[in-house]
Amino acid sequence: MAVSKPCVCSGIRRCMQCDKSLYLPKTLQGDSSNCGQSTYIYCISCQTCHIINSGHGDDNYTTDSNFITNTGSVNQCLKDSTTNKYIDGICVVPDFINSNSELNLVQEIDRYAWKESQSGRRKQDYGAKVNFKKKKINLAPFTGLPCFARGVVDKLQTLPFMGDFVPVELCNLDYNPQRGASIDPHIDDCWLWGNRLVTVNLLADSILTLSRGDCDWVVFVPMPRCSLLVLSDEARYLWSHGIQRRHINSRRVAMTFRELADTFDKTKLGDDLTSLAMSFGGSVVL
Repeated sequence: MAVSKPCVCSGIRRCMQCDKSLYLPKTLQGDSSNCGQSTYIYCISCQTCHIINSGHGDDNYTTDSNFITNTGSVNQCLKDSTTNKYIDGICVVPDFINSNSELNLVQEIDRYAWKESQSGRRKQDYGAKVNFKKKKINLAPFTGLPCFARGVVDKLQTLPFMGDFVPVELCNLDYNPQRGASIDPHIDDCWLWGNRLVTVNLLADSILTLSRGDCDWVVFVPMPRCSLLVLSDEARYLWSHGIQRRHINSRRVAMTFRELADTFDKTKLGDDLTSLAMSFGGSVVL
């Protein structure tokens, strides 16, 4: 007999509500362990990954403020260690926005309706409706990026490596520990979306987990509150990224911007989508 769920999770995805409704024991709730895999921390300072355990037991790192701070400081930087690893395409910019800007952004974001999403998240979409299986794009519901995103995009484009970044989609995600919010490891679509995935991290520190099926190690990437994260190149295309339930300790809002893939350059569809996005007059697409 099928058990109805009190949430919108489907397939293998779960949140706190469906864990409880399915009467799962504590051992099956929440995140899978990293036991058996070596765990590395990405250092913001030297941009390399330092080992924190060698797979003999699960790590116990959460979003403790000292952990988030120290992973970006010289105090824990082991730049010359022979155990370090490097992944091309990870960039974390601490204090990308200040606390006043953060407050204003969250207030503007919360003025619009949130929609229940998978794994305990809520979301707001500002972008075209896309059928990824059939590779079809419907511009009709999309009216542009929201006005409150203009300042963020302007600031992004002042960074040396982001001057040509033109986003055509904004997805806001709301993570709350009371819902057991998380996001499963995944690689974003490569047909439509381009090389850079850009996230502004609001309200709370968190950790992004990078993993690969052919690797016996994972990487924790610290995302301090008010920071910017850019994934590109190897980190974007070869590594799955996700956020574990245990790494959400208070409400977190993520603003994720995506650019078009190069195949849409100088096409009518690409030009229309870009022009619409950059009007900054959009409302949330429900």
